[in-house]
Order: sequence, then C-alpha cells, then structure tokens
Amino acid sequence: MFKAKIIQDDKYFSTKKWLLNFGLIGSFLGGMSYFIFYIENPGIYAILLVLTLILFYIKYQFESKINHFLGKKSLAINKDFLTIDEGNSEMTIPMKELSNLSISKELMALEVQDNALSTVRPVSELSNIFKFRTHDKEYSFHLVIDSYYMVEQLKKLIQNWEMNGMVVTRL
Repeated sequence: MFKAKIIQDDKYFSTKKWLLNFGLIGSFLGGMSYFIFYIENPGIYAILLVLTLILFYIKYQFESKINHFLGKKSLAINKDFLTIDEGNSEMTIPMKELSNLSISKELMALEVQDNALSTVRPVSELSNIFKFRTHDKEYSFHLVIDSYYMVEQLKKLIQNWEMNGMVVTRL
C-alpha cells in the first residue's frame, strides 16, 4: 500500500525553502559552536547561544506552518482501490474506474520529496504530481512522500497496474 500526504496550499513550497535556509544557518552556527571551547570571551558564547535559540524558535514556527499547509488530506493506494482521506470523510475509488493516470517522473525518483535539494528549485519546476480521471471528474494532487519505502511501494503498484493493462503516463 502506498500512502502520501496531499499538499493543500502552494505556500508549502516557499515555506519549505525558508526552512531550508534557516537549517543552513543553524548548521553554520552549530559549526561555530565547535570553536566555542577555544574562545575565552563569554560574550561571544552568549551571542551564539541566543542566536541558536532564536533560530530554533523560527524553525519551529516554519515547521508548524508546513504542517498547516499539508493539512489532514492524504492519498492511499493499493492494487485495487484509491482512497482520498479528507480528515472527516473518505472517498474510495476502484482502480478499474480510473483513466488517464499520470505520474510525474520526479514522484518516481529515488529521492524522497522531503529531501532539501528537491525544494531548492522554483515552485513552477516542482512536479510531484499524481493525476487521474474518473467517469465524471479529473483529479490532480501535489504529494509529499515521506520515505523511500513509499516510493518503492508506488513503483510496485505501477508495475502491477501496467501488467494488468492500465496505461500509466509519466509526466
């Protein structure tokens, strides 16, 4: 079974970029703290400590915003059904009813979407998209895959679908 969170707000991408920037600054301060033992001035030590605490607070704020932009919506797929969980309701669609199934190549990449390097590019170039059509409606989702295991599960599902005659287009 494949599971992924659905991005509900495009602000997720810009917030993720800001979080990456603060992570880089935090890493720099962490590297600087190595030299604290060689600094005899307690004022510099205090400044580094305060800056680190401020960065941790800002990082916490960005992470809570990211969780807000993701929301509670998720996508779960097994070989027979696709389920869209919206938190308070759930919609299950049999795989036999799907047509025009399209999956972006980036979604199939070996990199996990939470990888920092995948968020460096402009938002318009990010293509972690999963699209499909039912009899009456077309769906398109930006997904966040949180583990390499889920990428492998998706690959197995696609192989299974293609063996059963379903056409899967890679964007």
